[in-house]
Amino acid sequence: MAYYVFLDTNIYEESNFSFQNGKFTKLKELIESESVILLYNEVVYREVRQHIEEYVKAAGIIG
Repeated sequence: MAYYVFLDTNIYEESNFSFQNGKFTKLKELIESESVILLYNEVVYREVRQHIEEYVKAAGIIG
C-alpha cells in the first residue's frame, strides 16, 4: 500500500531548499521503494523554482 503525499511550498522553504537533508533523503527512499507517491502541481513547482532563483540571486551566485 502506498501513501500519497503532497508537499506545499512552505515545506521546501522550511528546509531552506536543502534537498539533501535527512527528511528529503528519507522521502526519496520511500518514493523509490514505492511506499510513497509524491503529488505536486504546477503552482507549487513554479513557486519552489521561483523561490530558489530568488535565493540564488540574493546570494550573488547568478545575475
